[in-house]
Amino acid sequence: MIGFDKVLHFISGFLIYSIVYAVCGYLSIDVSPLLIVMIVLFIGIAKEIFDYFNNGDVEVADVIATVVGGIAGLLIFTYY
Repeated sequence: MIGFDKVLHFISGFLIYSIVYAVCGYLSIDVSPLLIVMIVLFIGIAKEIFDYFNNGDVEVADVIATVVGGIAGLLIFTYY
């Protein structure tokens, strides 16, 4: 079973993708969807580094859940 923490990471990845996509569209910045997923990955890794230095729970699965949420955003915004 997927933990609630992973669901929050998935939602966060989706929201990060959505916000970056919307801001780039609003500002007429032509950006690759793959670059936005890379931004989601960077933010997911940065969050885990923050957790490491603040006695948080560090898990690779959290980064994966965040990126999967970003990929879900890519699929929805690209193919819908």
